[in-house]
Amino acid sequence: MLDSIPSLAGLLGGHRRAQACFAQVRRLLPQALATQVRAGPIEGGVWTLLAANGGAAAKLRQALPTLLADLAATEPGITEIKIKVLAPTLPG
Repeated sequence: MLDSIPSLAGLLGGHRRAQACFAQVRRLLPQALATQVRAGPIEGGVWTLLAANGGAAAKLRQALPTLLADLAATEPGITEIKIKVLAPTLPG
């Protein structure tokens, strides 16, 4: 149903692409790190990964060359990965 609305179809397609990229690179991450990372948007050739905290972001930065190299075969349009730390949520 959402695919029939052009603006939503574009958003949904971008979300699916980001999720597919994350599924591909997730296997390269240690399990403990993978659970602290979420796929963010792909804008142009830049994909954003969302880290739960600064420690996870630091470990992701170390893995960036490996992640980009792995994506090169299936997503040659992604030339950069940015990492953003998610803001902590307040309880309640």
